[in-house]
Amino acid sequence: MVIFSYHWQDPTVYNTNPLSRELRGIVFDKETGEIIARPFPKFFNLGETGCVVSSDDVVSANEKIDGSLATAFIHDSKIRFASKGSLNSWVTEKAEKLMTTNHKSLIHDLYDQRFTPIFELIDTDNPIVIEYPRSELVFIGARNIDTGDLLTPEEIEEVGRQYSVPFTRIQYKNMRVEEIKKEISDQEGIEGVVVYADNQRIAKVKTEWYHRLNKFNPQNFSEKAVIQAFFDQTLDDIYPSVPEASKKKINTVIQKINREIQQKIEEVREFFNSIDTSKMSRKDFAMAVINTRPEMKGVFFAVYDGQSIEEAVFQYLKKSFK
Repeated sequence: MVIFSYHWQDPTVYNTNPLSRELRGIVFDKETGEIIARPFPKFFNLGETGCVVSSDDVVSANEKIDGSLATAFIHDSKIRFASKGSLNSWVTEKAEKLMTTNHKSLIHDLYDQRFTPIFELIDTDNPIVIEYPRSELVFIGARNIDTGDLLTPEEIEEVGRQYSVPFTRIQYKNMRVEEIKKEISDQEGIEGVVVYADNQRIAKVKTEWYHRLNKFNPQNFSEKAVIQAFFDQTLDDIYPSVPEASKKKINTVIQKINREIQQKIEEVREFFNSIDTSKMSRKDFAMAVINTRPEMKGVFFAVYDGQSIEEAVFQYLKKSFK
């Protein structure tokens, strides 16, 4: 299998290349090239460039769960999970642990119908912004592998009830998006809602409370806040609400981070091109690292153990920038 996703991105990348919106954890069979898992495409906040839902659309809306994406699929007769950027991560491991017999039945039945079941992993040990009372694998939708069609909010509820698994529930029905936006503007305790104009057009509407809790004030932000949002991979959600005059400042910070990432990637790549790890013991490799770049030993060993250079560098800089 091979998974395609951005490790990091300029927040505007999805506007300039529509195909990029599919690169959010889509999984292919490496030999046949067939899609075996098709999660949500990138979808936008209301009013954001690229958003295909307007304020006047009449929609249904589900609560947006503040967790980590866990896409389910079946490969070699086994249920597997993918996070947004990995086939093996703490998200996939936790999703497997939280999967019940009911979850398994749901996954098998939907996958047989050529739908990719999509869940949100709520983990009390790894909260995003909202702290939930318990860890759960919440069913939030499914996408047709061939057409890209999504289950509607009504269908999500129907499936959730049929299989008795936690699911995201309808909050509003047959309302204009603008009315929903006003309705949730001063609500607290929720991230917001996902509005469905049909089985292809969806958008996010978030509460002001969630934006405040996210510690990023679009009107008055610091470079540290931009860096934090970049490495938390939430910047593409925040960017649209930033005034146009401030986006230049954010772009400058992004360019700075990208230069640092690319520089470190080249350094790691050059190191591995200079040695033959197939002929080295782990001890010999450790000595080579210590004699070259001891301060980056975590990166080098992560790559040595099979992690991609890009992901290893990203995680290293994420820690060092904090």
